[in-house]
Amino acid sequence: MRYCLIGERLCHSKSKEIHGYMGIGYDLVELKPSELENFAKNDLYAGFNVTIPYKKAIIKYLDELDETAKSIGAVNTVLKRNGKLVGYNTDLFGMEYMLNSAGIDLSEKAVMILGTGGTSETAKAAARELGAAKIYVVGRKSEINYENCYEKTDTEVIINATPVGMYPNIDQKPLEVSRFPRLTGVADCIYNPAETLLLKDCKKLGINCCSGMAMLAAQGVKAEEIWLGKKTDNRIIDRLIDVLKGKL
Repeated sequence: MRYCLIGERLCHSKSKEIHGYMGIGYDLVELKPSELENFAKNDLYAGFNVTIPYKKAIIKYLDELDETAKSIGAVNTVLKRNGKLVGYNTDLFGMEYMLNSAGIDLSEKAVMILGTGGTSETAKAAARELGAAKIYVVGRKSEINYENCYEKTDTEVIINATPVGMYPNIDQKPLEVSRFPRLTGVADCIYNPAETLLLKDCKKLGINCCSGMAMLAAQGVKAEEIWLGKKTDNRIIDRLIDVLKGKL
């Protein structure tokens, strides 16, 4: 059985390394938006992962959603079961693992989430579960945007759920962290490069921060548990992170 990742542009992806390390056949499948429906209806894979920009768009082609994916409204893992496509969200597990391992506490904090796509929906769910006091969502065309977001001076944690700064466009960053006086933590869901401009700014200012490497590894382990129907020792997540660091 083989599995794959679908997305629009996958030159940055390390998912093949993750699942290859764990011993399953895995491909990267780039799809144009017009090709998504045909893939979902005719693919020959036993399951697949979903990344930007299809985490929301894939849902209408699925037969079932698990409760987490349904409540979040975004899918990153699909299992083919008895001829039906079942959608899951393992990003939530990955995001909470990333935040906890980095010591970024959201409890009673004002949390700003950058982006309005599927990863943003996961970040909102994580913020709620981890007890955030306030959640601000920033989008280019939203009420809170990248010009007026600096008015939210009580922001204490930022989660970047956009691809801004991702390889190959590594000379970009979504905003200026220096303009948030109460900022104590930043989580960038990007994992390639391992240190984005956003994270470099945080380190210069002494702000606790992390890349999306732990999230990537953790969600990948959880996806394989779904595909293979067996529990995996979470200690493999740390081993995967070390493997990935060696690839970047």
